[in-house]
Amino acid sequence: MRVDRTGVILSLVLIILVSGAEAKRYRLRDLGGLGTGSGFAYDINDLGQVVGSTGLGAYSSKPFLWSRETGMINLVDLPNPQMAGAGATRINAVGEAVGYLQDADYTSRAFFWSRDTGMIDLGTLARNNSSHATGINDLGQVVGVSYTSYWDPSGFGILFGMSPFVWTKDTGLRRLSMPHSYGFYPQWVTAADINNSGQVVGMREVESGFRAYVWSEEEGDLTLEFRSASAINESGEVVGYDTADYQNYSAVAWNPITGTRYLEPLQTGESSQAHDINDLGQIVGMSAKSIYGDYRAVLWDTDGRVIALPGLPNGYSSEAYSINNNGEIVGYANRMEDGRLVSHPVLWESSVVTTVSIDIKPGSEKNVINLRSHGVVAVAVLSNTDFNALAIDPALLSLAGAPVRIGSNSGKPQVHCQDINSDGKPDLVAHFNTEDLQLTVGDQSATLEGETFTSTMIEGIDYIHIVP
Repeated sequence: MRVDRTGVILSLVLIILVSGAEAKRYRLRDLGGLGTGSGFAYDINDLGQVVGSTGLGAYSSKPFLWSRETGMINLVDLPNPQMAGAGATRINAVGEAVGYLQDADYTSRAFFWSRDTGMIDLGTLARNNSSHATGINDLGQVVGVSYTSYWDPSGFGILFGMSPFVWTKDTGLRRLSMPHSYGFYPQWVTAADINNSGQVVGMREVESGFRAYVWSEEEGDLTLEFRSASAINESGEVVGYDTADYQNYSAVAWNPITGTRYLEPLQTGESSQAHDINDLGQIVGMSAKSIYGDYRAVLWDTDGRVIALPGLPNGYSSEAYSINNNGEIVGYANRMEDGRLVSHPVLWESSVVTTVSIDIKPGSEKNVINLRSHGVVAVAVLSNTDFNALAIDPALLSLAGAPVRIGSNSGKPQVHCQDINSDGKPDLVAHFNTEDLQLTVGDQSATLEGETFTSTMIEGIDYIHIVP
């Protein structure tokens, strides 16, 4: 039933559900891979250059650099073919990248890369056998962790101590000059990110447990109220997470003036973590029903809204790791492929959305949907003088998160052309499996999303009535 979009009630629905979505709608782009196609995208700069790790099979991986001009290319060659894997973790504004190389014995070495220098092994701090680079600013200052294994004097196995480092071409690798020793055992102190002012954030051990910190040469270190910090922007705003039991996590943002605030998850009671913040204050991370799985990549926008980012078709979970100042987001999305869960490096790009008129269950007045029916729901996208519904790519349509139904014989999306409202213009009718709809009892509307063959994003909303 197509609802009159001039109605007062529908206008309110559109304000809530459509207008905001038009301002912040994202499409997902799978960046592919160099080996198996699996991998993770960890960072993106304002030029749109992406770095991450791409799978080679048998638990091995290598660092990649991706751009719209070049696609995915190999960043560095593995020095040893038997290495367990490698990845690029951060890239700065001028295209310099950092990451790690992991050997077969699972010791790691941090590296720096630029087009001028190629790969530079950063080494480790004294008495350590491993290092991992986690951040780089636009001045080429690199931060990370150096660590090794220690035998517990009480004989209860091995503990790993971590010390934060900073590296530059001029000074080489050196330990951050901050208090970082507590107690008898080797402690964990991480350095996760560094901004252009030289402020470093991470997690350190204090007498009461683990806490996030902000450190700089000029101002020393400041312990924050939450568990761990993952990123800092040029205004000194910090994001990370807090947890009391390592079972439930809460995304956190900290401002030097206003202090700590907890970010709302997608749904009340979910766990969440914040991984990055850009200079506009936009934050990305994940919200999850369980910290052990069913993640959903999210954006916390500057207006306070938490926005779910789309996943892969028939996907399982996703997570956003980085956002640049253009609002482009990278991370991973996974799904089951040939009986195994495969993660794909992905890019979320914002786009202007064209609002279209739709009619769910044409000919029905109440649009009743029985979620247990195992049936099919038809949706008509209506053409008008400004929009031709036949310009929509059927393969990219979804209704309430459900992909378009695929014909068992044809293997093609089940759509057809029909003039539903008798206005002389051809409309597009698509079919969706009821059990695939991500709806619950109480939902009063369903949203159809898609793209045209020229990559224009479309969205339409119609009323529904869910029955148990």
